Amino acid sequence: MKGVKPLPATTIILLRSIGNDTKNIEVLMTKRQNYLKFLGGYYVFPGGKVEEQDYSDVNLSRVKGISQKDARKILKIKNNNDDKISLEFNYLGYWTAGIRELFEEIGILLATNKFNDPIPFQSVEKFKDYRFKIINNEITMYEMMVKEDLYYSAEKLTYYNRFITPKFSPKRFDTRFFICKFPGEQIKIDPYEKEISELIWIKPNDALNRIQKKDPNFKLIFPQIASLKDLEYFDLNLLI
Repeated sequence: MKGVKPLPATTIILLRSIGNDTKNIEVLMTKRQNYLKFLGGYYVFPGGKVEEQDYSDVNLSRVKGISQKDARKILKIKNNNDDKISLEFNYLGYWTAGIRELFEEIGILLATNKFNDPIPFQSVEKFKDYRFKIINNEITMYEMMVKEDLYYSAEKLTYYNRFITPKFSPKRFDTRFFICKFPGEQIKIDPYEKEISELIWIKPNDALNRIQKKDPNFKLIFPQIASLKDLEYFDLNLLI
């Protein structure tokens, strides 16, 4: 029996420091609603599949900081057959997909104006309206970026790892994981309640202790556990 082809996806690991100690960090985790068919009731990092809109030429024209050539080099791509993705696929779409998913799921937008100034989006009510129109497929992320003259802050995402869902899974993803520093100017996090039932900031070591104790209310899968282990001694100064 032929296995299910994994779809390209992006996950964003959002980090913040506790006080001024850049080695004392917390990671953002969201709990998926129990009724969701895929990983319902599990704690995950924000993210989702890469859509065609993410790697369209017009959308990628709004990216700053990283080029298509840079993306291929960072991901160590020699040719598109490496991942069995169509020739039209642009690997920079992993970055824009991650930024879009972060905006859709928790209302955080990694973008700047043409002067590279970060914008406190949570203080502007209109971005809430944009967000739900994007979620409901009424507009695309690109349309919002153009209308507000914004650019994706792709350089804020540091590539970390790649995980592919096992072949026996009925739903498979080829996921690129990125690490990102929490944008301090965007204080409020607004989880999308149809997908997220809970949002927590937790120290990697505390999360691993809950796993070790087999906490029935804290379900994770391998990529999250492996990532938390790597983050135990991570220094936030390594990020832009």
